[in-house]
Amino acid sequence: MAGWGRSTDNNMISDEGRSPVRYQIAPLLVHLANHSREQVMDEQPVSYRVMARQLRRERKVWPFGRAADEDVSDPRNCLYVHAKVANRDSGLAMLVRGRGENRWRSSDLGRMDYALSRNGWVRTAIELPPGTRPSELAEIGFQCVVVRPEEGRWRLDGLRGLEAVSKAFFLGPDYAPDPTLRSLPAGSSPWLNPRGEMRRIELAGPPQK
Repeated sequence: MAGWGRSTDNNMISDEGRSPVRYQIAPLLVHLANHSREQVMDEQPVSYRVMARQLRRERKVWPFGRAADEDVSDPRNCLYVHAKVANRDSGLAMLVRGRGENRWRSSDLGRMDYALSRNGWVRTAIELPPGTRPSELAEIGFQCVVVRPEEGRWRLDGLRGLEAVSKAFFLGPDYAPDPTLRSLPAGSSPWLNPRGEMRRIELAGPPQK
């Protein structure tokens, strides 16, 4: 019987090798026209708990505010934002400002290579202080940043289109996604930002029960 083995340090899987037993998550057919691939995790919340346990087993969880190589913060410290973008020689960084604060925290940690440079539906996370509540968030910002293309030349005429923001959420104590903070349907025309500019969305807080 064919086996599965880890082929890289960040757990990419190879189908080479043999084993008497094989464990794997059952595959799902997913249409990505209206979602990013991470939507599968939202619909199967246990996957977030499995992810968190694996990170801890690999000792890849850092204390809040101390980034280190490929390690990450506790997944429950992060705000997850789901958006549809169109980059042209550009990248996208998402930022969050808390109510009453004069600072913004970014998804790219100030690193150009952490910016989202692909198109379509994307998901990113922004690390926030442990225990941050949805009601404490004031705004989400979307910044167009310069990225280095494959040929190595810097392009300063980049343009980023933001077509929709479908949801933003935290993980609860059990790692399941909490109610969405904000939902914006796709409009007839996207926001267009040249490099170096940011647009923002005010957050109204979680839906009232």
